[in-house]
Amino acid sequence: MKHTPEPWRWELNEESRDVQLCGGNPKYDMTVMDFVRWGMGGATPRFNFTLETRGLQIMEPAKKFSKPVEGREHHASWFKSINHPDANRIVDCVNACQGIEDPAAAIQAARDALEAARPELQATCAMAKAYGTKAMCSEAALVSVDEALKLLKPST
Repeated sequence: MKHTPEPWRWELNEESRDVQLCGGNPKYDMTVMDFVRWGMGGATPRFNFTLETRGLQIMEPAKKFSKPVEGREHHASWFKSINHPDANRIVDCVNACQGIEDPAAAIQAARDALEAARPELQATCAMAKAYGTKAMCSEAALVSVDEALKLLKPST
């Protein structure tokens, strides 16, 4: 099962007292996660169970996707993890940003560094070609910089 496609966004409906995380094309979006009552004083997230069919959205409580934590199986009655592509993606993204105070600034800094490196790589390629030296390594680096810049392009 694959995670819900991007872009993701939070949607809030104050009239119905509903909040959900949605993903995909806004015209045909899918619910990534919403919340329902669990017992008298709690709530539980629900995740989309129909990701592979892209048909009707069937939201299932998180406990449907629960699994014992490795090495802590003896606590399975009260301590489990959730194994769902969207839940795992949320955790992975948060963990990937660990130690980064401002992710947007970090991405901009990476973009600036790549932009600054590009002219030097172009000059190295040109010089290597002028001397008749194979410039495959520099050209490959230039392509890599261009690809990285595409990945770091701000979303519109």
